[in-house]
Amino acid sequence: MVGTDGGVYGVEQKNFRRTLRYEWWWKPPKGWEELADWVARATDLFEASLETTE
Repeated sequence: MVGTDGGVYGVEQKNFRRTLRYEWWWKPPKGWEELADWVARATDLFEASLETTE
């Protein structure tokens, strides 16, 4: 999802009864830097995987 002033980032986990979602706009809140770094690495990995499947 892309907004007019930046991107929306996050991670979500679901199971049968519950959903857990961490989401932020453009810059993560204080204390979420490690999660934001992980999301950035995962996004890079996913995008690289898509590039090699052409």
